[in-house]
Amino acid sequence: MPSTASAHHNEFNASANCYEWDAQAAYIGGGSRRAIVLTDVVINGVPYDQSWSAQAFQTYADYAGPKDGLPTSGTRFVWDGTSNGFEIFDRSGNTLNTNWTGTIKLYYLDNNKWKLDSTQNITAPTAPSNCQCYTDQLVQKMSDFNLITLGDLYTNSDIEGKTRVGDDIESSDSANFAIKLDASTPANAPTLVVIDDIKSGNALHLKYGSLYQGPNGSVQNSRVIDYQQAGGARFVDNTLNNSTMVTILQESSAQLAAMVPNNTVQLPTSQPAAVKFTVQNVNSSGQAVFDVDGDVICLKIQKCNRSRLNQVVRPLLLSMCPGLTSNGTLAIWWERS
Repeated sequence: MPSTASAHHNEFNASANCYEWDAQAAYIGGGSRRAIVLTDVVINGVPYDQSWSAQAFQTYADYAGPKDGLPTSGTRFVWDGTSNGFEIFDRSGNTLNTNWTGTIKLYYLDNNKWKLDSTQNITAPTAPSNCQCYTDQLVQKMSDFNLITLGDLYTNSDIEGKTRVGDDIESSDSANFAIKLDASTPANAPTLVVIDDIKSGNALHLKYGSLYQGPNGSVQNSRVIDYQQAGGARFVDNTLNNSTMVTILQESSAQLAAMVPNNTVQLPTSQPAAVKFTVQNVNSSGQAVFDVDGDVICLKIQKCNRSRLNQVVRPLLLSMCPGLTSNGTLAIWWERS
């Protein structure tokens, strides 16, 4: 709640960034009787509702106290009493619009007549003008790559599509990459991208495409890269770096965190059983948003089951379990229904 050293005043603060907006109003009180009148208050297109306030505001018609000196027009809500302070409202959301109106006025009583002490005008916050939809960029990156890491990769398994490693391939075990791509993949396609080094170890098998490394990357101790498609090779790309991917992942994480969940995940009570992502609602952008504890789902998950109920939705995006394993590896499975 906003606060200040001086007593008996109202405060209103509103702010916005690329992901969300918020607005708070509060009364900072004292030992004397005061009245607060909200007139024509609209926050982000939504008219004030009495349920927003910690104290009971009455409609002007229901207010039985002295009315002399109070506003005589508009949609008015009145609080009258003695308090050290309370929250008038605290609102937030994801989509900012320009419909913010109204006033919050404070009055003191003088000979049974209210006199105006101060006025707070409701004004819309200004969002940055250079906002980007990083979640769309993330979906595009995840459509390009089956696995993306910002740091090192440890694996001894199979990766069906393209892989992008933000630092080194650290594991010495053999592994298979791009195994579910097909012969239509160009031999020089970047199907295994490693920003820095591939450490020493057993052979890595790349079924389709080629290995691309950044300007400082190397394959240590002549580790075998088994290019199984004719024309596959190692390329050095001087433009490769991690900064853009870091920005996309960090900014999209902030945007995703600001989204309001509109669906519920069904966790299994026993195994084997599916974690069910059933889409029953979508937001105005056609997105189904699930909120679930990553540790819980990663400890329970054997497979994901996703379904749609009378809705057309965008692809399901899961970002789960960072740091759950000792080496920090994040694995994401896509199971198409």
